Order: sequence, then structure tokens, then C-alpha cells
Amino acid sequence: MKKLKLVEVEWMDAQSGFSSPLNLEELEREEPIHTFSTGYLIKEDKEKIILGFMMFGDEGYFKHWQLIPRGMIKSIRELFHPRGVVIRKNGKKEEINYKFAIGKDGSKIFIIENDKPKRKVEESKK
Repeated sequence: MKKLKLVEVEWMDAQSGFSSPLNLEELEREEPIHTFSTGYLIKEDKEKIILGFMMFGDEGYFKHWQLIPRGMIKSIRELFHPRGVVIRKNGKKEEINYKFAIGKDGSKIFIIENDKPKRKVEESKK
């Protein structure tokens, strides 16, 4: 199975109501719901993105999924994969595992676990 990106999608969700009636003034005040979804990026094109959640093994079976129309999306941000990431080291692909913490200034400090001794890589706050 191909390696999937783990992403956070910020988007504006539609809503509807069935539980309690609203008068005209209440309905006119309704707004889209500011929403965040995180999951594996299955597909992305000019019309939509598809996220997968709760993946079984490496077979690519997903118990839950979500399709979000592109017009509802405000931003897509790639997250750090909890099972490691493939990097190039001396021209070869290598999977590394890491942990990260947030520094007092908001920067991310990565602890690379595969290296001996452990090394820290800092990414400045954006």
C-alpha cells in the first residue's frame, strides 16, 4: 500500500435541523460550522478530498471515511505521521521514528529516535 499523508482539514460544514423548530429570526442567524477533521488523505482533486479513518493493518481498509467538497475547505495541513516518515539519508530512503514537543516560543523540537545519540531538530514557529 502507498504511504498516506496524515492531514488536518479546516473547513466550513453545512448544517440542518430536525430536532426543534426555529422561528424566522433564529434561522436567519444560523451560520456554517467551523470544523476540523484529521485523517489519512486518500484522494485530492479539484472538486473534493477524501479522508480515511481507522485503517485496518496495511491492507488499506478503512472503517470510516469522509468526503469534503473543495468549496467548503479553508486549509489543509500535513501532520507528522505517528508511525514515522520516510526521509532521504545519503541518497537512500530510511524510515525514522520521532517524538516532538512544543518549545516555549512555539517552535517544534523533534527528537529523532533512530540516531545514536539522539539529535534534536528545531523548526521555527510560522
